[in-house]
Amino acid sequence: MAKYKYAITEEKIARFEKEGRGKGEGKDYQPWLTIADVPSQGRHSRPFSLKTNRTHELLSDIENGAFHLYNWSDKVTDIREQYPLDRSITQRIAREMGITHPADPKTGCDIVLTTDLLITVSRNDQFFLLARSVKAHDAFDRRTLDKQEIERRYWQEESADWGIITQQQLPEPFVTNLRWAHEFIRLDYLDELYVGYWNDRCQRLIEYLSQRSGIKISAMIEELEQSHGFAMGHVINVIRHFIATKQLAMDMNQEWSVNRDISTLYFADETQGKQRHAIG
Repeated sequence: MAKYKYAITEEKIARFEKEGRGKGEGKDYQPWLTIADVPSQGRHSRPFSLKTNRTHELLSDIENGAFHLYNWSDKVTDIREQYPLDRSITQRIAREMGITHPADPKTGCDIVLTTDLLITVSRNDQFFLLARSVKAHDAFDRRTLDKQEIERRYWQEESADWGIITQQQLPEPFVTNLRWAHEFIRLDYLDELYVGYWNDRCQRLIEYLSQRSGIKISAMIEELEQSHGFAMGHVINVIRHFIATKQLAMDMNQEWSVNRDISTLYFADETQGKQRHAIG
């Protein structure tokens, strides 16, 4: 029966609804589908977001990249992945289109269609929804196109901005830098050499950057490790944490390198007007 692990049935849909999947906002939101519910079709990931205060269930590298861009934007207030569409509405739209509603090939049960990312954006004290389908650019066969059209019409009826994101809309190395920094968005899960170690490391790096200039990042790392009590690798860990939490900034469109001057790292209050990347 293992091959039916991922099959969709009315019983499974009822169970998901009872569990509260697809409901809530922010930290209380539960995605309709989790990594455990779908067969592997690429690298899955579960990044934590300080914006939503929860761990997200992302089903592909492209979803991961799009998530990091939206999570980075100060205008985005919530991100809901694998968001379920009302099946009675998608069934009606399919009938209007003259097509068969997408169904599980094993059970014949009409599936609950989902939007990969539902983004809440704040603009001028008003909130708007961006519904984004995240797909590989070569994944648009006839079945996928039909599902995309159902999804587009669904969100049109909801007066939400709907669009498609492929890897061609994900700017590199911006996304690479976001992923690199985000791994250390939290330091509280790391081992401490003594109580308060990471807080102390953060403060020492701030003091150092406030006082030094004209040297490369590599020289700063060497000095902090040799003379300021940093364990090997921990300077970069703190830099990544500061970038992920926007306490420090750098040119995110340039590949990270320890051969840069430390002046290429900016304190947050020095970055007003500097570039920020976002996708629509």
